[in-house]
Amino acid sequence: VKPKNKNYAKKHRNQKEFNNWVDNGYLLVAKSLYYKQTFDECVSACNTIIRDYPETESRYEATIWMARAFIEQKQYDQAQSVLDGYDVTTGAPKHLLPHFYATFADLKIRQEKYDEAITYMKSALEKSRKKYFRIRYQYILAQLYHKAGNLKEATLAYENVQKLNPSYQIAFN
Repeated sequence: VKPKNKNYAKKHRNQKEFNNWVDNGYLLVAKSLYYKQTFDECVSACNTIIRDYPETESRYEATIWMARAFIEQKQYDQAQSVLDGYDVTTGAPKHLLPHFYATFADLKIRQEKYDEAITYMKSALEKSRKKYFRIRYQYILAQLYHKAGNLKEATLAYENVQKLNPSYQIAFN
């Protein structure tokens, strides 16, 4: 409900929503639509976040999920365009950078550009702080080296996975 008090700043009076969690709700809906594989609706929800909440952190995460939806639909040019518009240098939250680079790597993998994917996966690994993602990205990097035909680097990357003390399933693979 719009406050009746006229002492609010002009920016606040012209707001559409007065709840700090609406953008997070839209983001949750977008993620659930992605997992339900209704990618057009996911893109629509992400567009709503980007358009209506440009000042929030959710905008950056919505951009990543939108690109993922385009990748799943094999709309690689649109995914490339969305990812190119991502503001890595100044505004992006640091905790989302590994996911951004991993999404970019996924795009390149789907296009079978493994050398470019290796570059992005290295960046994702470098920016990642959580152990689970570090193990996962290292394992994917090893697979990319193997796919690119660089067996020496692949072996080193698989050894690095072992050094990170992975779960049984990853260690077995």
